[in-house]
Amino acid sequence: MNISLISRFFDNRNEGIGSYSKMLLQGLKQKKLNLTTISQDDSYFKSDGLLDYICYFYLELPFILDKSKDIYHALSPIESIRLDKSKSVVTIHDLMPIKIPNLIHKNKLLRYQSQRFF
Repeated sequence: MNISLISRFFDNRNEGIGSYSKMLLQGLKQKKLNLTTISQDDSYFKSDGLLDYICYFYLELPFILDKSKDIYHALSPIESIRLDKSKSVVTIHDLMPIKIPNLIHKNKLLRYQSQRFF
């Protein structure tokens, strides 16, 4: 089975999601599964800033997704938008950005994404 894990980072850089992504990757590697990872660390847009993340998500991610995978596991809802829904699993860590985006997201684009896609 070919599995693709998709996360912004696979390290402790952004605390919760990054730590969870790192631990999940380590655990799945121990099970000897055929894994690939996609993250912003492999991107041309490597900065932790919002502009680089937007460029990575909108400009690069659609072209680097391998359509031949059996399962995609997006480790945040944003990364799941571009995936085949019939072959995807999404981990949602926190519902506040989806339920109350006006209070959480000061950035209008992120607020729009939360309202539009979720």
